[in-house]
Amino acid sequence: SIILCYLFKRLKVINKKIIYLIFFLSGLSGLIYELLWSRYLKNFLGHSAYAQSLVLCIFMGGMAIGSYLASKLSSKIKKPLIIYGIIEGIIGCFALSFHYIFNYITSISYNYVFNWIENSFGIIVYKIIISSLIITPQTILLGMTFPIISYFFVRDNYEDTGKNVALLYFFNSIGAAFGVFVTGFYFVENFGMPLTMIIGGIINLSIFFFVVFNSKKMKSSESVFVKTVERENKKIFMVLYLIAFFTAFSSFIYEIVWIRMLSLVLGSSTHNFEIMLCAFITGLAFGGLYIRLKAGSIKNPLSYLSGVQILMGISAISTLPFYNITFNIISYLINNLPKNDFGYYLYNLSSHLISFAIMLPATFFAGMTFPLIIFVMKQEGMGEKSIGNVLAINTLGGILGIIFAVHIGFPYFGLKNLLFLGSAIDIALGLGIILILNVSLKPAFSPCRS
Repeated sequence: SIILCYLFKRLKVINKKIIYLIFFLSGLSGLIYELLWSRYLKNFLGHSAYAQSLVLCIFMGGMAIGSYLASKLSSKIKKPLIIYGIIEGIIGCFALSFHYIFNYITSISYNYVFNWIENSFGIIVYKIIISSLIITPQTILLGMTFPIISYFFVRDNYEDTGKNVALLYFFNSIGAAFGVFVTGFYFVENFGMPLTMIIGGIINLSIFFFVVFNSKKMKSSESVFVKTVERENKKIFMVLYLIAFFTAFSSFIYEIVWIRMLSLVLGSSTHNFEIMLCAFITGLAFGGLYIRLKAGSIKNPLSYLSGVQILMGISAISTLPFYNITFNIISYLINNLPKNDFGYYLYNLSSHLISFAIMLPATFFAGMTFPLIIFVMKQEGMGEKSIGNVLAINTLGGILGIIFAVHIGFPYFGLKNLLFLGSAIDIALGLGIILILNVSLKPAFSPCRS
């Protein structure tokens, strides 16, 4: 907020670098909310893991709806950056009032509603419905932010759409990873949940005031709606949508499997969950950044995408041998680290490094997929609304991946076989691009050598 206030006075024009900073802060606040919602709803639902999975599904479901709405409204959004700022302001208002709304609703539930419901199943259904209603509006708004802010870049410079979207993806994701870290290890412990929620709200409101009150400093090209004509290549578009869906499906299978596996190694404390989530998101962020840096050397993004999918599947299954070693590493650390604050910090650092070693290779490739899909769609003459559609389909795939992993995968496959299944999906996607679209795999690896 202080940085934005300083920039408010100094800037003559809002440029792309400032928007990247803003979207970093947006990602940070978004993960503050996700972690806090899990903690709030744990008290209401009565189960920490249940609350985490429910919040994750609601969070991603709302994001999918928001992305889809943004794609439908793209032609009506004349000044996307201002609309984005207004959405951030509404999210901030929700955050400032969340603690009081939550306490009011749960108080009524415990004092009155639960006395009217006669069976435990009805109470569970009621709790799920109320939990969904409390956080869904914010998640829908959060889902609208990425597509709408992307429209600003698409209209400003269509030729660099892929590069700009990749960089937006990186800054938003790295902000989210930073949000996980500071919320879990500093904000909640030092300020408590209500004040931490207010901090998130202040971040969003600061973005709102900065964008809206600097509207006169925006480039005039932003006010002109630029519609890109989509060429009729339904085959490629359908394949890309399927990839967006199933790569998210497999990625969240990996996340659930790795969290369960590492919980056996590191324990199931809140901090360890946050460490694993931070590692997962960081891998996605740097995958997006890599695509941005290598954008000039990727001559055939569709071919590159096929190679990335295959490498992602191979990297995921390759985590199993290293996973077996982690038990010995943790055992050594527990037995040899000093039993004081310094030892605790070293243990957390080691846990972070172990999580990174397990998750980073596959998530790095996973982070490449969304920017690459946008690259391909841009080559095929996509319209800006395709960004929202891809995000919605990608998020929907993640939701179903979570549901499948938790309710079907674990009972019928087990951890190891479920990881094999996710890996097989990614490899099949890569081979499917080669066979269905008749592309060569060889060019996909030439940028890696550069």
